[in-house]
Amino acid sequence: TAVSLGDWSRAVRYINNIFQNFDHWVVGYLDWNIALDEHGGPTGSSKVTLEASVIINATSGEFYKQPIFYALGHFSKFTQPGSKKDNITIKQDSLGVSEGNYKEMLAMNVSSTASPFPTRQPDPPSNTVLALATDNPDGSHTLIVYNP
Repeated sequence: TAVSLGDWSRAVRYINNIFQNFDHWVVGYLDWNIALDEHGGPTGSSKVTLEASVIINATSGEFYKQPIFYALGHFSKFTQPGSKKDNITIKQDSLGVSEGNYKEMLAMNVSSTASPFPTRQPDPPSNTVLALATDNPDGSHTLIVYNP
């Protein structure tokens, strides 16, 4: 079976999984495959089709960045080494639309210090807004929000 190019369903699972991992004291996240061929290989079984951030077409010499590439990219670009997770609460009913049609959201830090404790329970992919806030070593702050 061929890999499904451009399919966001696997990326959505990665996004939810990463948020769940951060809620349970993870200090690193590693993806099993960085690049595979169009058939999801090489793999130890012909019955398994794997996905990767990058799919390589060796025949044409092309490569394709999959949605997983962009999903992982947001976390790796905006989460600095040495940052500490903040304990935040997202009020789901605080979402609104401003005059410019931009979504607005209230995120509230319920403590003044970074917390290693989970802010939500593990669950299947969510239909609610997910957020990760960090205090960075340089004194800046990061807020990553996923609104499915």
